[in-house]
Amino acid sequence: MARDYRNTARLTRAERVATVLSELQREVEHTGNAQDKARRRAILRGMRIAAWLLVDARPSMREVTTQFRCELFDLPAPVMPADDDD
Repeated sequence: MARDYRNTARLTRAERVATVLSELQREVEHTGNAQDKARRRAILRGMRIAAWLLVDARPSMREVTTQFRCELFDLPAPVMPADDDD
């Protein structure tokens, strides 16, 4: 049964998307054979990047390219500087 994420009290859009992705990850890990899981993990990585682009503030093209490269070649994600609200 599909969950209604619009009624999740007081969560930001980014938090709701993270919840959806987390639930999908659990499904991926518990469904199908090893080949299916590997394919679904790759798809989910792409979905995470797309969600990041849609939910967060608009990243620069350099950040987008770096994130794509990290996902494609299984590299560690770079540490992004924290936003300074002060």
